Amino acid sequence: MIGKYAKIVLLSTLGEPKSLVEISTKWFDNKGRLYQPAILKEIKEAQKEGWLIEKGKTFEANMEKVVEYLVSDIKDNSKVVSNYIKWIKSFYLELGAFTRKVYVIFRIIELLTELDHKKAEQLDLRFLMKLPFFLRLVEKRDKELLSVFIHLMSLEEYVNYVEKFELQYLHILSENKLVDRWVEHFGAVTSSLSEMNKKGIFTFGQDIKKMKAFGG
Repeated sequence: MIGKYAKIVLLSTLGEPKSLVEISTKWFDNKGRLYQPAILKEIKEAQKEGWLIEKGKTFEANMEKVVEYLVSDIKDNSKVVSNYIKWIKSFYLELGAFTRKVYVIFRIIELLTELDHKKAEQLDLRFLMKLPFFLRLVEKRDKELLSVFIHLMSLEEYVNYVEKFELQYLHILSENKLVDRWVEHFGAVTSSLSEMNKKGIFTFGQDIKKMKAFGG
């Protein structure tokens, strides 16, 4: 994928643009760390490869590239997979003004990594972006199981923040008459994942392993 420092910049800017000074100060308590020649070269390489977009003094994750990566590991041409790819791409692109502020905003990254460089390196980008749907699927199957699962995986704060941000930024959807589209997207993606799991194209066990390996 990309180098560890470039990945920190990518994760930090999934939700909104940030300057290297801001990112460097947050992660390293040193505003100039990311300007070291070798590190800056790595970041510029990620930019050339299309992962990052430079906007004046800030960088921003290129969500077009990110969502392509999100589905690039699925080697199946079935209808259910095509539907999944269509809907999850749209979730982060068409509804991006809302979804990026809720599910991949920096506070979520900060929470999951605790600003630990190794945890940032280990954080699976696909897992991060599928997590909201994975939890919704567990909820649909058994609400009591969801509570146990969230506790076992230490995701209480994550869930609290996501719910808080959904309410906080719901006006973005409301103002653009997209609330129904958001609900539709969630239903379509979770249904596709459920069917893919039944067919063995995608297995929940894979994400549970990632969660455990990450420290859940």
